[in-house]
Amino acid sequence: MDQAKQRAMNLAEKLKGRSLKVRLSWMRGTYTLASLLARFLSKFAPFRGSDNPYHGISIPSSARRIWQLLEFISTLPILLTRFVLSSLLGYVVVAERYLPG
Repeated sequence: MDQAKQRAMNLAEKLKGRSLKVRLSWMRGTYTLASLLARFLSKFAPFRGSDNPYHGISIPSSARRIWQLLEFISTLPILLTRFVLSSLLGYVVVAERYLPG
């Protein structure tokens, strides 16, 4: 287990010890619509490359702005369901590698 995850789990346990409702939430790019689209596009020659080695994809320069917008928009459901909704329901949200604000 990496250090960030272990720290998040330790913090969650300490907060639970203070009788707080705690939810651990992770922000992973692989759960987004952009990630699914990247996996699909990586099958086509114009999108193959090493700009994003995780998916083996390279977004053409003419499409980079729209791709950035798509990546941002595709994080919104995760942010809303895992972080905002949890906070509204009274949970203290502990996140690994993400600062909900």
